[in-house]
Amino acid sequence: MTSSTRKPNYAALRDQMRDLRDKRGLTFDQLAEKSGVDRRTLLAMQKGATNGRLDSWFSVAQAFEVEPGEFFSVL
Repeated sequence: MTSSTRKPNYAALRDQMRDLRDKRGLTFDQLAEKSGVDRRTLLAMQKGATNGRLDSWFSVAQAFEVEPGEFFSVL
């Protein structure tokens, strides 16, 4: 039996974070303050230098006041 494993689309998640940040007019410093995620980590997540930890992505979704299911739907 063969099982197919779908990999998460982190590029789409990064694009969504950038779009939401732009729409809300938030700087990385402001998003860091709202989410509790370090500014450098946010920069690395958005640039693709790291995929980020799941709890960091959840914190970002909460900072944007977006339901996690909606936020992660792009994956």
